[in-house]
Amino acid sequence: MKSKHFLFHHVLKQLRIFHIEGGHLLVAVSGGVDSMALLSLLLEVKKVVPFSLSVVHVHHGSKNKKQKIFQDQAAKTVEQFCVDHNLFLFKKRLEEVTDKIKGQRDSVKESNIKSMNEAMLRKYRYKLFSRCVKKSKVDYLVLAHTANDLLETRLIRLIRGTGGQGLTAMSFECHGILRPFIYARRSQIMDYAKQVKLKWCEDPSNCSTEYSFRNWIRHRWLPSLEKKRPGSVKALFRSLDLIAYMVNSHRNEIKKIYKNVVENKNVRRDLVFLFPVEESKRILAYYMREQGFNNYRSEHILELIKQMKRPQRNFTFSLLGRKWEMSTHWLQPMGKT
Repeated sequence: MKSKHFLFHHVLKQLRIFHIEGGHLLVAVSGGVDSMALLSLLLEVKKVVPFSLSVVHVHHGSKNKKQKIFQDQAAKTVEQFCVDHNLFLFKKRLEEVTDKIKGQRDSVKESNIKSMNEAMLRKYRYKLFSRCVKKSKVDYLVLAHTANDLLETRLIRLIRGTGGQGLTAMSFECHGILRPFIYARRSQIMDYAKQVKLKWCEDPSNCSTEYSFRNWIRHRWLPSLEKKRPGSVKALFRSLDLIAYMVNSHRNEIKKIYKNVVENKNVRRDLVFLFPVEESKRILAYYMREQGFNNYRSEHILELIKQMKRPQRNFTFSLLGRKWEMSTHWLQPMGKT
């Protein structure tokens, strides 16, 4: 009898921690190797630990000929796999969002088009996932983010200036989302996919480094670093993982302080005088994430501190596309500008 690939045992061990026996998992599948491998492994694990499994696939509906060919083929690949294995499939499309973004092309710098597409499409995908989760009463949404994705995201956030908190991105389990591959390398996933003769589709946009900063890090910077100093990428991942662990430990202390300086969505204005600057920055960074400002940078935190220190008692200002109201004792985010 042929032994199971180590990724099978890796996924099985992690899922057992969350007692998914008898539960319902919804796995997001793009048709690429990572998500197809995850779906295949979940079917294997399902034979050992019984649970219900559904699939959601999002077709981006691109008008770019090369991308449309890929997306059509990916949709067919996912659909055929679900038919072959008797899996329920949610089929979703994003054409109206793609068209809306392209309509903004004239008012956006060419270098920002790709990143804007990625951010907006990701946000809309998650909305669709959320609807499917509610509709089918799913216990967990399962995503195929890998250790490579985690490293790239951490590097991007560090470069954006989000500080140590940016390193805590994409944990194995968070807010009803599971990521069984988060500590699996893409090379290991590829090895499994080839071993079981899995069919998948390659997204041509993942190879382009012209507009995508993530792709540039993936295909140029990290390989150059590894070539210059072998073993450095693995060491970098370990170091960032250790720092993320330390940040998470410190976050528990921040949570205790947070309860005393935030009431509803209002922040005590004297926060900046009660704590050292670095501590105030951490508390405000935590506040920004709690309020859904995930695109903030270090300069935005510094701007908030600057505004809180102004001598005026009552005034308003704009930051991150929102209007903020400052009173004698409180800072409060208002509507969009």
